[in-house]
Amino acid sequence: MPTDKILLVESNPRIIETLVDAFVRRFNGNVTCVSTAEDALDVEMLEPHTLTVADTALRGMDAIALAQHLRALSDRPVILMGDSPTAAEVIEAMRCGVVDFFSKPLEVEALVASMECAIAAHHRQRLSQRSEERRVGKECRS
Repeated sequence: MPTDKILLVESNPRIIETLVDAFVRRFNGNVTCVSTAEDALDVEMLEPHTLTVADTALRGMDAIALAQHLRALSDRPVILMGDSPTAAEVIEAMRCGVVDFFSKPLEVEALVASMECAIAAHHRQRLSQRSEERRVGKECRS
């Protein structure tokens, strides 16, 4: 199985340091950090990541729009985090395909556990899709 790559979209240096330390330990150093949604999309187009974690307080494009763009590119999971999100914000995010939403201050262990679950589910879904594609391919050749 390929190594998982994490894309972190955050502009606060303290949060970046805390999360990168945790992500590097868990995901073997495969973490890319950017501070804007536009940079995240540029990076994702060049080098797809397994999962994206994004702050909702981004300059420029907001995190919900970022999640929509990322989900349009692929079925990879997106997790958002924000300061005191409202229920309406969380619901809108989930409707856009966000798999989890964390309130700051973050519980880093809970975020990492959510990331692990989202990645595992993503890998299971991809494996199931490949199996189905092989089955259909065999039927077409028969």
